[in-house]
Amino acid sequence: MLTSNQTPIAEWSLQPVIEWLFSSGCMMKDDTKFVHELAHQLIACGAPIDQLRVTMRTLNPEIIGASCFWMKSTDLSRHMETQRGVSETDRYIGSPMQQL
Repeated sequence: MLTSNQTPIAEWSLQPVIEWLFSSGCMMKDDTKFVHELAHQLIACGAPIDQLRVTMRTLNPEIIGASCFWMKSTDLSRHMETQRGVSETDRYIGSPMQQL
């Protein structure tokens, strides 16, 4: 495969990641460990990733969503939750996230 400037890009397959997701991956209960392992599965298949984030909206009346992210530079996964009402804070109003 070639990019617009004709630089070769290594091709990679998602099949091993899909197999992992439907076997041991779907059995993992700790979200930080899941995202950490998913990142390593993707890298093992040749995916050129430096970061991975998985975000889910929740039905919790106090928490609007939960995210877990992994960074290659530290090889650590971290869990974060976003409280409801964040869209009314000074930090959010006028931020790029509000624009999105």
